[in-house]
This record gives sequence, structure tokens and C-alpha cells, in this order.
Amino acid sequence: DYTVDQVKKISDEGIELNCVADGAAIGFMDTIDLYTLFGNALDNAIEAQRQMPKGERRIDLRVINRAGLTLVQMQNPYAIEPVIKDGVPETSKPDKADHGYGVRSMMDIADLYGGFATVSAKDGLFTLRVTFPDVQNTPKNEQAAAKTV
Repeated sequence: DYTVDQVKKISDEGIELNCVADGAAIGFMDTIDLYTLFGNALDNAIEAQRQMPKGERRIDLRVINRAGLTLVQMQNPYAIEPVIKDGVPETSKPDKADHGYGVRSMMDIADLYGGFATVSAKDGLFTLRVTFPDVQNTPKNEQAAAKTV
């Protein structure tokens, strides 16, 4: 299982994972969308932590529902500041044609549920924030189909 492999990577590479998550807050999401969102976010964070010195490797994840919004926030330190262009970090991999789609897919998932995603890099800390409004309980395509019935 992919998620189990990610947890093993985090452990094997000496990355401290701090997680506070309200699973009910993301219960409206389709399983594949959850998998894509968190899989890509964790993969990117793990890759960034490989560049950090041991003892400074950390990933902080929060999933909360507050004030009518569901917030997913993942933060991690970085050793090499990412270049963010048009709101998306550029891939650091040499084969740019085959990489760099993960953040865009996370942004697409946010949009699918009527939310938005942002990334920032400041003071040595990379932050991914995905915000969903409470009123959105199904993807846009299902909402559109329900309106036409």
C-alpha cells in the first residue's frame, strides 16, 4: 500500500511527523481525491526533507474545520528555497517534462470541491494550504449533475 510505504519512508529517513487531523472534516471527499491530495503532498515534503540535515527533518500536517471552512495545511522546512512561479513551485528534477504535476493536481482537487490551494516558501518553511468551504460536500461535477435532474 502506497500510504504505508510513505509512512515507512518518513520513519526510515528520520523525519519527524506531527499530525493533528480531524478526519470528519474531510469526510466529504472521494477516496481517490484524498489519496491524490495527501499522497502528492507527502511525496513532495519527504523529498524536501531528504535535503535537510538529520535532526532537522520535520513535516507538520493539520486538518481542521473552523469558521465554516475545512483547512488542510502541510508545512516542512527546506534547505533549498523552491522557485514559485504563477503560484506553483517549479520542479527541481532535471526531467521537467515528466515532473511538476503534483501541486497542480492538488490545486485541481481543491477546485473540484469549490476550494483553493496555495503554496508559499518563507523563512525556511514551505507551506501548502488547501481550503474547502463547508457547503461543498460533493465534487463540482456531481453538483452540476444534481442541478440538471
